[in-house]
Amino acid sequence: KHGTTSKPLKPVRLDSEEQAKIAKAGLEMKLITSEMDAETEKWQESGSALEENNDIVKRAKNMSSMAFSMYQFTRGEGALKTTQDLFTQAEYFAEEANRLYKVVRQFSYQ
Repeated sequence: KHGTTSKPLKPVRLDSEEQAKIAKAGLEMKLITSEMDAETEKWQESGSALEENNDIVKRAKNMSSMAFSMYQFTRGEGALKTTQDLFTQAEYFAEEANRLYKVVRQFSYQ
């Protein structure tokens, strides 16, 4: 079958320096996700925000959430359980990035 391996992969042990780098990146991602959530709430609460702005915020928030889910997968946490789940999430992330690009491009031409 496509996408499967005949031999199970062995987990790799990371040294403490690599673990620290990953932990730092995870904390930074949590902070950025929290900031993103706070900023998007401001835009969503604003009744005067343009439709395009709301679409940009919505798509950016979706991407932030997906990126955090993929990070959680690397730690063995979160909703993504298999490598296939991770790749599927990455596909959705790329599709959302394309949609965000189109909305931003359309907004910039106004």
